[in-house]
Amino acid sequence: MSGIVMPKINVNIAVWDVSREKPSPIYTEKVGNLAVLAGRNLLRDFLYGDTVTGLGRFALGTDGAAPTANDIALGAEVFRDQFTKLTKESGKLTAQYYLSSTSANGYTLQEAGAFANGATDTLGSGTLYARVTFTPIEKTSSIAITFTWEFSWEVA
Repeated sequence: MSGIVMPKINVNIAVWDVSREKPSPIYTEKVGNLAVLAGRNLLRDFLYGDTVTGLGRFALGTDGAAPTANDIALGAEVFRDQFTKLTKESGKLTAQYYLSSTSANGYTLQEAGAFANGATDTLGSGTLYARVTFTPIEKTSSIAITFTWEFSWEVA
């Protein structure tokens, strides 16, 4: 079918060793992401005229199970914060989060989510728009991670 607009979401992950004198990326990964049904319903509600608060919260978890369309939360959320930076471009939204060396230590991170309608940083709050799983990262105080989400809507 042509003329159908489909969400396309990619997440670029860069793991940094900040214990070095000159921090450098030690691992990068680009992962396709799933816009879950709850997230697609956010767009529906917006188009209908309902009040919807945009993406603002970023969450990390330890569950490596593959995302499904019916996910409404991360499998095992352990960390949540506001996105560090949101940038609008033509047909695209980029959301970045920098996880410092002092945050989420002691966890094996392997999932992330983008949330809307979340007024607080309470774990599990808001509406999940998209969820991704990635290669497990043992988070320690010598590791910082940059997550860059690219949201676009393309005609299929």
